[in-house]
Amino acid sequence: MLTNSSLDLLVSESYKTALSTLGQWRQLIAERATVTLAASHEQFESLRTTVAGSSLVDQFRNPSQVVFASLLGLGVTWFTYFVVYLDSSIPGVNPPTPFSASKKKRFSDKERRFHLGYITALLSGLTVFLIVLFVE
Repeated sequence: MLTNSSLDLLVSESYKTALSTLGQWRQLIAERATVTLAASHEQFESLRTTVAGSSLVDQFRNPSQVVFASLLGLGVTWFTYFVVYLDSSIPGVNPPTPFSASKKKRFSDKERRFHLGYITALLSGLTVFLIVLFVE
């Protein structure tokens, strides 16, 4: 059987082993974090220099590219809106267009909602605008 002093010795040895293991883990994590932070900083610096001389500023200096991207984005938005409008069960009523007056609104306290199809039309136009403007 273990005596009280041998039990204390066993506990103190396991405690020392656990502390040394935790110290090694902490040192390993600190080294990995330092390496990761240094690599992230280098990537950020390279990205910053790329953006500073990138085509982001050049895209807005070319007004014809901005006009073309805007017109194409508006065209895609209009087309998608038109498809959603024609695809509805009763065009303009179910789902209601965002610009139609709601006759039921006077009689109910329901809030007016923007239908998901029309939100998709706006987002698709915005996406096309950004792609045309920024992708070379």
